[in-house]
Amino acid sequence: MTRIKIEFKNNTFSKLEDLLEHGLTKRQLKAATTSVLNSTATQVKIDLVKRIQQEIWLSKKDASAPIRIVKDPKGVEVVVDRTPRPSLKRFPHKQTGTGVSYKVNKKKGWQMARHAFIVNELGRHVYRRTTKKRLPIYRVDRGASPLAVYKKQKLGEWVEKRKRKVVKQEISKKVEALIKKYKLKT
Repeated sequence: MTRIKIEFKNNTFSKLEDLLEHGLTKRQLKAATTSVLNSTATQVKIDLVKRIQQEIWLSKKDASAPIRIVKDPKGVEVVVDRTPRPSLKRFPHKQTGTGVSYKVNKKKGWQMARHAFIVNELGRHVYRRTTKKRLPIYRVDRGASPLAVYKKQKLGEWVEKRKRKVVKQEISKKVEALIKKYKLKT
């Protein structure tokens, strides 16, 4: 599990605090700060899912499933949970004469699971026999999980840069919205 803490230094919210002098109450300031943190966390999660989808062939639903937002009184965190490798069913795959070819990474070519086969009755998962006998068979899970992509592509630095950029945008939007809503004079 990887945690991305959404917290900022004291001077980050100085634009919002300046509105206290123009008639904004402390309660409204706290609500605005919480709103900025929550919208920043949501936007970081969306951007992280899009970045993961740029690397591997996962649907938006599958890529965002292990990523969640945790809110507590101290701040907000975006958490990327550890999940098992997804089945090849989640990625482009096709039956060939010698097995199943599949594509996980968008930047690499097709890979091959030799002597594997697709079973439609069992949810189009890819299986392989363990012995020369007909049974038992086991499911082939060779997909990449979102946490593995996050760590392998070193997306931590990218997320930090993106987080700083998003919070600046969110604060400027919130300041304009507060000025318009409460008719503050600046």
